[in-house]
Amino acid sequence: MLIAACGAAPAADVPVIRTSQPAPGLQMTATLDHSRVQAGALDLRLALKNTGTSPVSLPGSYCRVTPITSIQDSKGAVVWSEPIPMLECANPPAGLIQSIGPGEERTGSYCWLLSSGGGATSCSLLTLPSGTYRVTGSFYDYPIPALDFQIAR
Repeated sequence: MLIAACGAAPAADVPVIRTSQPAPGLQMTATLDHSRVQAGALDLRLALKNTGTSPVSLPGSYCRVTPITSIQDSKGAVVWSEPIPMLECANPPAGLIQSIGPGEERTGSYCWLLSSGGGATSCSLLTLPSGTYRVTGSFYDYPIPALDFQIAR
């Protein structure tokens, strides 16, 4: 039996996982649940873990403990960004800055809903055309490792 293939098969849809060390003793793991999405929700999960032996201060814990995210297109232009609240965060009182102890972890998440899909209502609506995109941002003021994904409509 002879089977002929016309064109390349679409890329498999697998989770995208990246890990970084944004500061000594800290490890950040960022996960997108899809590398290729047509409709429905796209979920970002973050984990910031103290891998060291001493507590680590989290300077961003005074102002915002949820992720700040944006999405760039393949040329690096920001095509979606959540509004950043205007907060006075300069020189926070020392007692209000959280720390993370050895072995402890802080987690966060964010989700987007593609316009052609249904699902969770707490997600931000994402109305982008087919293409390759990159999620960037920060969590506790530390940069989120870049995560690439494709929208295939």
